[in-house]
Amino acid sequence: MHTEEAIGPEEDHALFDNIGLFKENMFQGNNCIEYLNWFEARTSDEMVEVYRFHKQQTRLILHSRGAVNSDRQMVFKDNFHSLYLDALLKVYPEAIFVHTYRNPSASVASLCSVVEALKHLIYEEHGIDLKQLGREVLNWSFFHGGMEMMNFRRNHPDLEHRFIDIAYDDLVTSPMDAVKKIYDHFGLGLSDQGKDNMEAYVMENPQNKYGRHKYDLRRYHLTEEDVLKHFKEYVEEYKIPCS
Repeated sequence: MHTEEAIGPEEDHALFDNIGLFKENMFQGNNCIEYLNWFEARTSDEMVEVYRFHKQQTRLILHSRGAVNSDRQMVFKDNFHSLYLDALLKVYPEAIFVHTYRNPSASVASLCSVVEALKHLIYEEHGIDLKQLGREVLNWSFFHGGMEMMNFRRNHPDLEHRFIDIAYDDLVTSPMDAVKKIYDHFGLGLSDQGKDNMEAYVMENPQNKYGRHKYDLRRYHLTEEDVLKHFKEYVEEYKIPCS
């Protein structure tokens, strides 16, 4: 479902774990609505402090690699950032954002499957309420940073140049074309070595390399109509094909 390697790309949620915001609580816990409410109640000022510590950790990582003064572009890929763009931009004022979008029926079904698998690490199968799981994944803003990002962009049209939208299907079928689009949009230079490294990674890591991830909305008592109704505004905003 989600391969993790020591030398591979991975979400930076561990940096938030070090701060005291534990993403795994939402993925692995049962009946964790109280924790989620506390999580979502963090103020803008508190989140600015969170991002200051996030940045300190990033600088320590770069320092350990001898690259603290490097102009290398850092990439963070956790959806968590989309929930707190105001705070993020106060600490990372030059940040740019690549927003990938997908048919929400597929993404919700996939996420439900991942969350179920993570819960199995703690609970026996009979202890997981799949209907409740489906409703939580569908309704919790924590899982859907794209919605929060959409609203932020509407309220900050002056920052629209900081964003680019990339269809998930385009990224899968033509990854290097998507990369070129991103680099061109932001005026970034892609070196020959960087291009070679990316092409080699794509060749060595095709989709379904470790097997196909199978998932079905019906297992979680959800229908495509449920999901598309919930994300109607998002689907229309980005003209996402859902047929």
